[in-house]
Amino acid sequence: MRIKSMLTLVCLCAALSAGWASPVQAGSSEKRQKIVQLMKQMDMMAIVDSSKPMMSQLIVQDLTNRGIEVTPGLSEKITDTVANVMKSNLRPYLAEVLNIYDNLYTEAEIDDLVAFYGTPTGQKTLRITPELTQKVQLAAIQWSQALGPKIGAELQAMMAEQKP
Repeated sequence: MRIKSMLTLVCLCAALSAGWASPVQAGSSEKRQKIVQLMKQMDMMAIVDSSKPMMSQLIVQDLTNRGIEVTPGLSEKITDTVANVMKSNLRPYLAEVLNIYDNLYTEAEIDDLVAFYGTPTGQKTLRITPELTQKVQLAAIQWSQALGPKIGAELQAMMAEQKP
């Protein structure tokens, strides 16, 4: 699921920051224009650029796990393919992402987000979110691993009590 989310975010980021597709169509609301402004303000291209090596590495790892040798040339082709496929398949996805933002946020909330991300704290938030997310996910994994034996012991005790 995490890989799918990353791919989704990368596609959106690439399109909005690089200008590969214009997600706002004629007759779109001012709110939708603000959503596009927000996504550009968030400097999604930086996320795309930092995600490409990770995406390529995941694909290389998958191929390697299947016993396929990945040469440097193949690795380069994988990176190019990821970028090209993202670029050529963005319009329907962007329309859906805009609908999601449109449905989840009011125009006033979009205005608040634009204002927030224009502040030094907002800019720092944008800069550190990938690292923060990674660290929080790692902490959650470690926590759940630590809880596993405790939960298992309690479940065993509960099951033992229920035995006739």
